[in-house]
Amino acid sequence: MTRSVSRSLRRFLWTALAAFLVVMLTEAATAAGQGQTEAAKVTARLLAAPRIKTAPGFAARIVVGPGQLYDSLQMVPHGSEIWLNDDGGESEKGGGRLLAVGKAGEVRELTAPKDLLPGVGMDQAPDDFGSYGGQLFLLTQPAKGEQGIAANHLIKRFNLQTQSLQPFCTLPPAGGAGHGVAGAGSALWFGPPHGSFGGRIFAVTTQNRMVYQATADGKCAPFADFNRYGVPLDLTFTPDNQWMLVPVTPANAAGAPDPGARRGMIMKVSPRGEINPKPLVWGLRTPGGMAFAPVDFKWFGGQLFFTDLGEFQIPVPMTQPLKRDAVVLRLSRAGVPKLVASGFVNPLHMRFIGHKLWVSDLNGDFIGGRRELPDGFIVEIAATPTL
Repeated sequence: MTRSVSRSLRRFLWTALAAFLVVMLTEAATAAGQGQTEAAKVTARLLAAPRIKTAPGFAARIVVGPGQLYDSLQMVPHGSEIWLNDDGGESEKGGGRLLAVGKAGEVRELTAPKDLLPGVGMDQAPDDFGSYGGQLFLLTQPAKGEQGIAANHLIKRFNLQTQSLQPFCTLPPAGGAGHGVAGAGSALWFGPPHGSFGGRIFAVTTQNRMVYQATADGKCAPFADFNRYGVPLDLTFTPDNQWMLVPVTPANAAGAPDPGARRGMIMKVSPRGEINPKPLVWGLRTPGGMAFAPVDFKWFGGQLFFTDLGEFQIPVPMTQPLKRDAVVLRLSRAGVPKLVASGFVNPLHMRFIGHKLWVSDLNGDFIGGRRELPDGFIVEIAATPTL
């Protein structure tokens, strides 16, 4: 009798233990599945395709949607492709990437050094830049991550034939803001060849609010000091090559750009670096990339197109999309900003590719935002046959 009870008790205990383990494993599997589902939901939310709305006279399509690009920045036409610099993910010694984008949106990596530091600006040298014609020049951080943001930036050249990356010059300290450090770079463009701005590279650093110039002999020097006016972000040149245009956002008491005040403006700079105190455009939030339309761009030929980034959110929300409050505008023939398209997040650069305007939006992935996610995208805007 005792043995029988003992055996029954053991069977009961083993059965109960087995049932308990089954329940625990089931709950663990369910929790894991729910965790994966939640992670997928967050990722889908952050990588959702933008909804771009256009004003009459324009149509938009997404060339490259979120999921492939980190910081989609400056674009250089090259044959049937567009070359793009992308700060990439944080990896090894670098984190920068050079990409090629096809007209249909296909993306491939260009052959580049594995230690390419995050490149915040890129352009191709014209034939009037000494012996460097055709080479790519990049504005890069001196180190990856946030440490490299607040340090004097470098200009480097990438020889396409030899696939070698070489230092060109280091931007010297200048200006009063940011202790004069040439950090937080945002753009690099060559001046139009054989003109007033020809034979020079121009680079923008937001930390000390400066525009620099570099010449083919490897010398870098301050060109235009915007400490009196605010924070510059990009630059372009008027079609007659008489002026450089620079978007500037006045700072608040803390020294940061203040989009809410709507005091952003586009200013003119002479070939000698003299800033015209009368803005070309004012009343903007955070003006950014600019490009002049070709003369045959339907009803809008020759007009200046530009972005207004709105609020540049820092810190970046880790699990929530950023505000889609940025727009693309044009300057009408009457000198009035007019809406072209809305629904953007942080469209820092633009460029006309043939008869289409390409706008690159870095979205929420930028080094200072601390969110490493390939959420950048590129939008193409075309002028329609009718208004």
